[in-house]
Formats: sequence, C-alpha cells, structure tokens
Amino acid sequence: MVIGKTLERKAEETRKTSESLKDEAYRIMFESDEQKKTDTIHKKILMSGDNGTGKTSLALFLMTHNLADDECIIYIDVDRSGAEIIKDFFEVQDINHQIRSFKPIATMERDGATVLDEEGMVNLVTSASAAVQQAIDNGFKVKGVIIDGVSFLLEYAEAKMRLDKGLDADSGTQLNAWKIRSQFFREFTSAYMGLDVPVMFISHEDFIPEGKENFAEVKKRLIAECSMRIIIEKEVSLENPHITYYNMIVRKNRSDIFAVGRSVTFMTVNNESKKIENNYEEAYDLIFPPNSNQKDKS
Repeated sequence: MVIGKTLERKAEETRKTSESLKDEAYRIMFESDEQKKTDTIHKKILMSGDNGTGKTSLALFLMTHNLADDECIIYIDVDRSGAEIIKDFFEVQDINHQIRSFKPIATMERDGATVLDEEGMVNLVTSASAAVQQAIDNGFKVKGVIIDGVSFLLEYAEAKMRLDKGLDADSGTQLNAWKIRSQFFREFTSAYMGLDVPVMFISHEDFIPEGKENFAEVKKRLIAECSMRIIIEKEVSLENPHITYYNMIVRKNRSDIFAVGRSVTFMTVNNESKKIENNYEEAYDLIFPPNSNQKDKS
C-alpha cells in the first residue's frame, strides 16, 4: 500500500535523524573540546542605571583592569558617548592598541533627507559579534566586549517593528507586532551570548524591573540570560551636599548567590574641591573574584 510505504519511509528517516543527533551528541561530549567550551562560558553582565551615574567609566575599568600587553577589549559605542571618557582614562597608544572602539552608524534616505537607519544599526551591531569571533579565531586576545547603548538598540528594534507594520510612533500595537521587536532584539543579544568572552551590556534605567508593573518580556529575557545584573546609582551625601557617591549594587550573580545585594561605592566626587576618589578595585573583585578567572560555569 502506498500510504504504508510512505509511513515506513518517514519512520526510517526519523531513525536516521535520531542516530545522527546521537552521534553528534557523543562527539561533543567525548571526542572534542566543545563541551569544555560550553562549561566555561564567560560572564554575561547587564549593567543598568540613569545617565551620568558612571556606567561607562566603571565598565571600561572592569574590562581593562589587569589587561595584558597582548590583550584588547572591544568597546561598541552605540550611543556615541564614550569617546571622551576613553580619552580621559587612557593614553593614546592604549586607545589605539588595546581598546578597539567601534561606533556603528547606519543611515538611509527618507523623504529627501539622510536619517538614521534603525534596522541597519541593529544589524550592524549584531554583525559585529561575528567580527569579534573572527578576530578571536585569527589569534587576537580579546579579553571582553562592552556594548554601550542597549536601550537604544531596543528602541531601534521597535522602530523597525513600526515601520514593518506601518504604525506611527504614538499609535498602539497588537501583541503580534511586538513579537517583531522582540525577535529582532533577541537576534542581537543571542549573537553576543554565544561569544566565549565576557560581555557587558550597558543600558539605561528602563532595564531595571524594580518598581515597574508592565516590564517588557524582551527585557526579562535578557535579564534571565545574563549571569549577572548590576544597578548603578548615585546619591548625595547627607552630611555634605557637595559630595556624591556612585554605587554599584549586585542584583543577580548566578555564580555567587552570597554576592547578591552587596554594594560598592566605586567613585566619590567632591564638587567643591574638584576631587575624585576611585574604588574600582573592590568593584572588580566583586564581579570577577580572583579565583574565578572571569568564568561563570552557570
């Protein structure tokens, strides 16, 4: 019977597929180094806070602390705000050699004017992850990646959604439309989650769920995927209004639950005396404990 033969053929194809998957699993577990790579995935960190709270400065120190002469970091400056900070932190030779800065820009013509291409921006940043992997494959010792401006990338993903659906910026949307934004944004985050180096995602306060009733699922997903979540805040001293404290609070640490809730004042600024005191080392030891080798096995 034709139907019977068709079912037999499909069953045979299923068995062959299962055997192939079994062989692949066996090879990964027992015959290659791929499982070792999976077991030593480096930390993926989400750092969130208001503008002017020192997020970029802290991230740059964390990634460049104890940086060897033959190592470099990748700094992806989506919101184009880090150039001056980098100049203040490092010598010119260090910037050119050890801080590989990438300022993605994508434009398009619309109604006779050159405007930002939001979809192109997300695609450009997403594709940069493959460039980082290529550099690693070619022998570059990349210590880590900083992506500064994650909130903007989510806004760009929403702009793509509205363009695809023909929606105005102020108009409401249906649930299926939001899936376009989520999928597009997740293509970006997934690309960097797959890198076998530490990656730090820097966002604005909109990625802080505390106190928000309607917190977007796409943001929850990034928080869930990151092994560590840090909130950056600043507070004015009650004793001296000229002094401002910049604090780092750990809200999630998959590899050390006892670190959750801990805070470090990583910078103190006295606006009257123009004096700045840094305490970056303590922040570094909290995020990258000396015995961790910057790796998170969670």
